[in-house]
This record gives sequence, C-alpha cells and structure tokens, in this order.
Amino acid sequence: MGNSDGYKEFLTDLLSAFGPVSIRNMFGGAGVYAEGVMFALVADDTLYFKADATSAPDFAAEGKTPFTYTAEGRTPVAMSYW
Repeated sequence: MGNSDGYKEFLTDLLSAFGPVSIRNMFGGAGVYAEGVMFALVADDTLYFKADATSAPDFAAEGKTPFTYTAEGRTPVAMSYW
C-alpha cells in the first residue's frame, strides 16, 4: 500500500478549497487532516472519507466500498473509511 507524492499534492491542492489540510504518512498509507482531525485516508492513490452510521449507507448506495486491509495471516478488516 503506497501513495505517490504527486497524488498527495493533488489532494492537498484540491481539498485546500475547504481550508488548510495536511497529509501525513502512516502505516503504508496516509491520513488527511484538517485542524488536527483525521477525516480521510489515502491508500494506493485512492481517497477514502471517514464515514459514520449515518453517512456509510449513502456511500454504499453510490456503489462505494469501505477501505479494507488484511494483516498478514488474518482475515480482511473493513474500516469506516469509504
């Protein structure tokens, strides 16, 4: 799981229309932050937004799927990022 520097720059420019954002590398992916709060995840040059019980069904209705990772020797785990 990796992200290109160009994609992270693109996202920073795109999302800055809503205010200052930063992208920090973490665990092979990256977190997208605004005012110190992580609101999105970037993995394999794909942006996933944080979802909750209210917004997750909306993402699913649009045909989106949650970010899923598999730790070595374990079953896949879906996270609350869509």
